[in-house]
Amino acid sequence: MRAMSAFWILLGRELRARRPLLLVSPVFGLLVLVVVQLPGARSPHPELVRGAAAAVAAGLWGIALALGLGASVVAGDLREGRLAFDFRLPASAAAIGAARLLAGLICTLAGPALVLAIPALFGADLSFVAGRLLLAQLALVLLFVLAHGGTVEALRSERLGGASFRVTLPEAEVGRRLAIEAARGENR
Repeated sequence: MRAMSAFWILLGRELRARRPLLLVSPVFGLLVLVVVQLPGARSPHPELVRGAAAAVAAGLWGIALALGLGASVVAGDLREGRLAFDFRLPASAAAIGAARLLAGLICTLAGPALVLAIPALFGADLSFVAGRLLLAQLALVLLFVLAHGGTVEALRSERLGGASFRVTLPEAEVGRRLAIEAARGENR
C-alpha cells in the first residue's frame, strides 16, 4: 500500500467512524429554529435571535467536539487495542497519525459549520458571526491540539509509571511506540 493511498484509506475510515457526530450537528441547528418560538425569546427581530442562538449552539458544539475528539484521537483506540491493529497495517506511522488527526480536525470544524448552516437557510442573521468565524475556527484548532497534547502527555506518564516524559518525539512515532508496547502486553 503506497503511503498516500494508505493515508486516504485511513482518513476515509476515520471520517466514517465519526459520521454520527456530523449527523447530529444539523439537529442542533434545527433546535435553534425552535428558540424563537419560546415565550421569552419573542423579538421584533427573530432573525437576530436565531443568529445569536445559532452562534451559541455552534460555539458550544465546537468546544465539545474539540475537547472530545482532541482527547480521543489516540487514547480511546489505544485503550481498546485498535491502535495496535492500525500499526499492523502496511501503512507508515505518519500516515496513520496524520489520518487520525486530520479526521478529528475536519469533524471539529465541520460540526459547528453544520449547526450554523440550518439556521442560515431559514433566514437567521449571522452577519456578526461572519467576521469572527476564522478566529473561532483557529480557537477550536488550538483547543483540539491542546486536548490532544494533554492526552498524549498523560498516556506517556501513565506508561512510564507516572514519571514525566519530556522528550519531544513526532506524534505518530509516540503513538506507534505506545501501540507496539500495548500489543506486547496483550501477547504476554
